[in-house]
Amino acid sequence: MKDHYADNGWLLDHCTGCGKPAAEGEEIEVIQVSSREGMWMHPPCAQRYYKWCEKEQEKFWTHNEIPKFVRGEASDITPGTVGESLAKIAKHLVSQTPALARPENWRALSGLHPV
Repeated sequence: MKDHYADNGWLLDHCTGCGKPAAEGEEIEVIQVSSREGMWMHPPCAQRYYKWCEKEQEKFWTHNEIPKFVRGEASDITPGTVGESLAKIAKHLVSQTPALARPENWRALSGLHPV
């Protein structure tokens, strides 16, 4: 979501990526919104953030926690989180189609890069 920065008291007064303020009328990307404040980033900071998020999501699905959860091993998935919901869905899908548990199929299962 792109927006133009205006100091209306709702958005944070600094980029959550680099900490620098935005100029009046500067294009920004709103990253997270709550009832109290909106976090935003300059477009280059937002691109770095999105790439970091994609890498973290890929690690979560392919190398770490969800594969452990599906195999019934101890994992760092916190109960009540979105991660737990995703892990439960993955576990159900693997129980229906065991071939999805093969490492080469984790990307397709996660939806990161469908094959």
